Amino acid sequence: MSRFHWGWRIGLVYTAFALSTLGFVAFAMTQRVDLVRDDYYQESLRTTAAQAALQRGRASGVTLRVEDGGLCVAMPQSSSGKVHVHLYRPDNPARDQHLSGEIQSDGTVSLPLSRDMRGNWRAIISWTRDGEAMTYEQSVMLP
Repeated sequence: MSRFHWGWRIGLVYTAFALSTLGFVAFAMTQRVDLVRDDYYQESLRTTAAQAALQRGRASGVTLRVEDGGLCVAMPQSSSGKVHVHLYRPDNPARDQHLSGEIQSDGTVSLPLSRDMRGNWRAIISWTRDGEAMTYEQSVMLP
């Protein structure tokens, strides 16, 4: 049994590496890659509008409290109309809840909750003030 000279060993390792790299490149070139959406400009505008609504909502001074049997959303004084609350359950999206209510004269919205809604939720509050969309997000632990 003859031994390979060390130069041959290096050459074989390099050749194996080069062939595996070329094989991967050939495989990657046959894969479909769509990096750009057909409506990327419109999606960019929607994303920008959503980010602006979130910034306006954070600056608005809205607060969210858990009270007996429900949520109380305290809105800024100049707000009126309808408030939509999406309660997102991170561990089980099938349990998500969509609630809505009218802003009362004192600037609050009371939303009743069922007893089986214990646990950690992400509350996404949406409303309109002076024609501008507003969004506020907060984690909520329901006892």
